[in-house]
Amino acid sequence: MIPNSYAIFVILGVVTGSGRAATPISLSLGENHDYLVQGRLRKKGRKQVKYGNMAVDQCEEYCYKFGTVCADSDFFDESCMEDCLKFPRADTAPVYDLSFNPVDLGSDTINCRAIHLSFAIEFGGGGDLIEARKSADAAFHCGHASPGGEGICTDYSDTGVDDSPFRLMQRGGNYKYGACRITSDRTVANCMRSDLDDDSAADALKVLPSSVEHIFLHVNSLTRVPKNLGTNFPKLKSLYLDGNSIESVDASDFDGLRRLEILSLNVNPITYLPEDLLTEVRRLKTFSFFVPSGYGTSISNIPKNFFQYTKDIVNIIMYGHKGLTEFERGVFNDLKEVRIISFVDCSFTFDGFPKGVFDDLVSLEYFDFFLNDFSGKIPGDLFGSWARKVFRIVFWGNGNLNGIESGAFDNLRNVKKIFLHGTGIGADDVANVYVPSSAEVLTI
Repeated sequence: MIPNSYAIFVILGVVTGSGRAATPISLSLGENHDYLVQGRLRKKGRKQVKYGNMAVDQCEEYCYKFGTVCADSDFFDESCMEDCLKFPRADTAPVYDLSFNPVDLGSDTINCRAIHLSFAIEFGGGGDLIEARKSADAAFHCGHASPGGEGICTDYSDTGVDDSPFRLMQRGGNYKYGACRITSDRTVANCMRSDLDDDSAADALKVLPSSVEHIFLHVNSLTRVPKNLGTNFPKLKSLYLDGNSIESVDASDFDGLRRLEILSLNVNPITYLPEDLLTEVRRLKTFSFFVPSGYGTSISNIPKNFFQYTKDIVNIIMYGHKGLTEFERGVFNDLKEVRIISFVDCSFTFDGFPKGVFDDLVSLEYFDFFLNDFSGKIPGDLFGSWARKVFRIVFWGNGNLNGIESGAFDNLRNVKKIFLHGTGIGADDVANVYVPSSAEVLTI
């Protein structure tokens, strides 16, 4: 049964050979949120937003599962259905197909949220929604499945989540433009799953207007970064190259992209990051380069000066790199705006954290290092005065952790959740050290 807070009354369309007929669907979306979704058009005030019936079906399932497993309506500004219908839908798989695609593990999409919700259910309850509700996995993944995305299912925007590149794409219309599609204001180019190789991508990008600010090139067959991006798109703010076959990158690939804020290289077989790669992109806010577990390739080093020109960077997301065992001293120097560092499923040990390596991360909120190779006790001096804004700490899945040194959590003034499940640390270990009263510590 769907929880009362997400009560939905649906008059289902007739299933035909071409999909559902455009029968009106009446939704009770919660207090003061009654709308009519008719076929593909929903009206609210002066705005008209297109939603397919499949999108409605998606959101019914999402809201039922979220309401059962996550049980926290505070995640939603309006109702679950209303917020869900605003989530962008990525073209990384056939339309409305939410089957798992590694490139969907990040970004502001329904795809990403659905994946993390499924993780909460499968890992937390073995497929049982009620069992999952009690789990640490739900406590972790529900935040990513929520409208805000909690740092993972979102993208940087200087005006807030409602203006993320994916949302601009969704709101801006969808007009064929050569091999790609662009928005009506000619600022967003969607070239996902367009069967582009290096040559055809060059042709496709050549005809796009120079006004384009966001380019999506997910799931094509690129082996290199397209050339002359800075010349052709001087206003470019975000570049998504996820799910291609790019093996190497060079600083010259990004010449002239002085306004770039998001660079996403996820799920590409890149094994080396040049020290000067980000020299031209000094306004960068998000650098995302993750690979799925078992991908087969990995970088083994982040150069000491890799981020030296990106002093305003906010998000560093680089999980899945099994070749990463340590940071170079100084790699995070002067990065005082960083909120997220996510190095999940790498091979770090505490010996791989040089003394003072995190000292300049004074705005950090998310410290994510689960599924690494940590062992022994969490060091007492790991979280220095720099950690006073840290909101979440994740060490789960580090099975060789077996304790916490005295003083380890003394500087955590703002922490709300510390994830230690899947380690050898138990409730007794937690009871023997100072833990801020604001924190929930999950050890099971």
